[in-house]
Amino acid sequence: MNEFKDGPLKKALEQEIKEISMKIYIIENQMSLESMRLDQTDGFQMSKKETLKLVSPLIVKGTVKAKICAETDTILFERRGEPGK
Repeated sequence: MNEFKDGPLKKALEQEIKEISMKIYIIENQMSLESMRLDQTDGFQMSKKETLKLVSPLIVKGTVKAKICAETDTILFERRGEPGK
């Protein structure tokens, strides 16, 4: 399948894998995470803009209990037993 060796299909597939991987990581680990910087998403190689675009809908839908701090460009996760502030 030469179309996946190089070119736009490969790049689109790689991007989709990064996004799904980050979603799974955040959803599965939200109770053990305190915070995560938008520009330091180690291992996912995503920009601040991409991360924000990905995380915002998860927060709005209530899938992830967190807030985004614009001052520090950080996702602040709500931990169990901590009421939303």
